Amino acid sequence: MKIPQLALTLLIVISGALFWYFFESALLGGGVDVFFALTAMGLHLAFMGFGFLLLDLWVAVFAVFFAHLSVLIFFQNPGVIFLALVAFAIFSALAGMRIKSEAEARIKFSLTSVFRSGLPFYITLISIFIAAVFYASGGEKQIEDFLPKKYFKQAILFVANQAEFILPAGFSFPNPELTVDETLINAITERTGAAWDQIPEADRKKLLVEARAEISKNLGMQIEGQAKIGDFVYSYVIGTLDFYFGPYKRYLPAFFSFGVFLVARSILGLLGWLVVIMSGVLLQLGVLMGVFAIEKRPSVKETLVVKQ
Repeated sequence: MKIPQLALTLLIVISGALFWYFFESALLGGGVDVFFALTAMGLHLAFMGFGFLLLDLWVAVFAVFFAHLSVLIFFQNPGVIFLALVAFAIFSALAGMRIKSEAEARIKFSLTSVFRSGLPFYITLISIFIAAVFYASGGEKQIEDFLPKKYFKQAILFVANQAEFILPAGFSFPNPELTVDETLINAITERTGAAWDQIPEADRKKLLVEARAEISKNLGMQIEGQAKIGDFVYSYVIGTLDFYFGPYKRYLPAFFSFGVFLVARSILGLLGWLVVIMSGVLLQLGVLMGVFAIEKRPSVKETLVVKQ
């Protein structure tokens, strides 16, 4: 194995390991780790495309295996995940065969066409593997796992901010950061037209108690006055979903993993287009640096004709 091929193999392994490191961090905290995880995956896909093209197929398969081996460190149930990894690495050979076949069949070399023949299949395999990791390590899933509170409240806050520009004058969307009592006070003052501090204290308490009791009766759940609207809405939505889908909880891990696959395939599919562009830039840099060379080879082609 030449030094450039060895370096490419190491880059495949390192970029894959970095993806799982940042991916696990992104699941815990999100933020900038999401960007780092996507960047690492983009580099891994680019290096993997060149690996399938330039390395022996068995070397590329082993590179896939070791690139994703670090997943065993970050997730539970490593035995099942290891078996899934072995299957993933073996089936990745099909992506390598497609890329090599396309490169050999083309008269004029085109990196875009070559990568498009095999990388989408490899991306699908990665998406399936990510879903398998979640299925193997997730254990029993709850409704809250499908709808994390953090992201639900962010969505509600976004809708509340946009509602100011969408709703007609006189209509307002409750601020999810306000408490239930604060929201009720705003609603009462808007309806009565009286300032809240001008209402006698005994009447104020009575109005709040009656309003909370009415809402509790209509929604069938106890309401705390100091609870934030975002928390209250989240609890109501989770309770409603649990009421309708609770009997099917044993199927939640499978549904959750399928959802993970769809999300991963969609995101990585878009990332794949950027990878093809980035790979073209890497190819040009490699040619300029003398690492790569595009050779023109004469070929003899056999075909069947009718004898004269």
